[in-house]
Formats: sequence, structure tokens, C-alpha cells
Amino acid sequence: MVKPLVLGYVRIRIGAVPGTVERSRLVLVEFAVREGFTLEEIFTDEDENRSCAGLAGVIEAARRRRPVAVLVPHLGHLGLDARVQEAMRSRLERESGVRVLPVSSYRA
Repeated sequence: MVKPLVLGYVRIRIGAVPGTVERSRLVLVEFAVREGFTLEEIFTDEDENRSCAGLAGVIEAARRRRPVAVLVPHLGHLGLDARVQEAMRSRLERESGVRVLPVSSYRA
């Protein structure tokens, strides 16, 4: 049986605790395995003061690969406050054509 394809996106803030990237990626991997998804790739931005190459990458990959969702550990990976998070979520969904699924709020 073919598992639905998902992509991941992680954005790490300056000053984050060492190991944050690895823990965030692990959250996505564990969620995908538990929920029966194939997590093909995780895109990462590690500095909020630089261009969002990871975000641009996940948008482009989603356009080409047509996953069922883009996973993020939680909405904080899209912005610091609710307004920015919603704007970034809307942009990601509009430009990629797929929904954003924050795994911290997912309920089976």
C-alpha cells in the first residue's frame, strides 16, 4: 500500500537551544511514521535574518511533488506571533497548493 506523501518545514530562531533542529526534525519524522505518511524531505531555515531558502524550497517541491500536506512542528515555525503565523500559513498553502499541518495540534 502506498503511503501518502508529505514534506516538512522547520524554521529555527537565532539563539535557539543547541539540538533544536534535530529535535524539530525528529518530531516530524515520528509523526509521519505514526500516522502512516511518507516524509520525503524536510526543508530548514536556520536564521530568521536571512532569506527563507527553505520555505521557498518547500513551496517549489510541493508544486512539483503534490504531497497531501506540509508538516511543521508547530505554528511558531512560521512566525513569532499569530498574525505572522497565519500570513505565512496562508502564503505557503496558496503558493504550494497544499495544506500546512502543525503536528503539535494534530488530533487523529
